[in-house]
Amino acid sequence: MDAGPTGEHLGDVLVALAPACPLIVFRPPTNVSAKFAARLDSHFRTNNTVVLAYDNPWPSAQLHLAVVEQRWSGLGDGYGILDECQVRVECTGRRTRGRTRTAELLLPDREGTVSQPTRLLFDGHRSVPRQGAIHAV
Repeated sequence: MDAGPTGEHLGDVLVALAPACPLIVFRPPTNVSAKFAARLDSHFRTNNTVVLAYDNPWPSAQLHLAVVEQRWSGLGDGYGILDECQVRVECTGRRTRGRTRTAELLLPDREGTVSQPTRLLFDGHRSVPRQGAIHAV
């Protein structure tokens, strides 16, 4: 479904998807009002729909997940194959009771799945800072 180039039909699209989709992942426009978000949140709760908004914040999100650091591995001295990406994820929001929670994950690991790393890379090591976040409504 197309929400239009500026998102003018975003509400209509999300309302149409909610009864049929238990999970909706989308990138909201930057100008979502709190009133608009609250009205849609009510509709999501009624339909037991989980919504993940990425990059741009959702005003009434319960949780905010952000990849704050990442490091790829697999390259040797200028050759090889990138085969693993370790990330540090931070979770904040109303559901965390004011505490920031962090976790390190492999996205993907050497088998192409999500897993926990056997050693932590981000304590005192240089890594690549990341921008963007996921907001769980």
